Amino acid sequence: MLANHLNSGSRSANMAGIRLSGLSKLSATKSAKGQTLLHFMIDKLHTKKVSLLAIEDDFPSLEEACVLSSTTMRQDKTNLKIGLEKLIRTMEDADMNGNDIYMEKFAGAKDRFEVLTEAVCDKYDQAQSLYGEACEYMAEDPTKMSHEDFFKLLRAFIDTFKSTRKRAEDVRVRNAKLKKKEEAKRRKEEAKAARGGSRVPPKKKKIISANDSKTKNELLMERRKRMSVTQDIVRSRPHRKVLRGKNASSSDSSSSDSSSEGSSSETE
Repeated sequence: MLANHLNSGSRSANMAGIRLSGLSKLSATKSAKGQTLLHFMIDKLHTKKVSLLAIEDDFPSLEEACVLSSTTMRQDKTNLKIGLEKLIRTMEDADMNGNDIYMEKFAGAKDRFEVLTEAVCDKYDQAQSLYGEACEYMAEDPTKMSHEDFFKLLRAFIDTFKSTRKRAEDVRVRNAKLKKKEEAKRRKEEAKAARGGSRVPPKKKKIISANDSKTKNELLMERRKRMSVTQDIVRSRPHRKVLRGKNASSSDSSSSDSSSEGSSSETE
């Protein structure tokens, strides 16, 4: 259903299932916030039916199945049948030659071997039939995918599912703690508001001393007085008058006259 929703509008929409080899894409497809599709699916299963999250319980013999080899099992079956046929042929040849020792020694063993070999072959054929149904259910071709590849893919998905399930559980626990903390803070603030709120302590008034009201020049004058510096030293800078036009020429002439008088007086 999730795949159909993601593939809506494309040729991959309305799929009937998902391949075993495609299960790895559930942990590779992420949202803008970094949450994988598998994580989202686990959260949905947790709210709908928690028992479905114990996926490893559905495959109790998965570890043993992963070590099996389809080639080895097929060869072992063939070797059992060939060995039993050789034993029967040897016993028949010896009986035809008048040597009945094989019949005396191996008659009971031959019967047991025949029963056991037939049971093993039946179990192998039954396992092959079930494997074919599993491949068909997972949209895989049993003639192209071996037993070991099938079960390794399944185990890899279950391991990823378990780790993602643990991560999702940690996120839920962390969010629950954060929500509980925020709820306690909210109740505390509501209780404080019901009591009228906390009293704000009055601000301390700044004490202004006599020196703070004095200007910088007054403080400088007082400092110079303390250092025995006369007040005449501190003088304001005289402003120079700028004369233009006739006033400037008259002032220049008066200044020249005064300078000439000064020079004549120096000569006398």
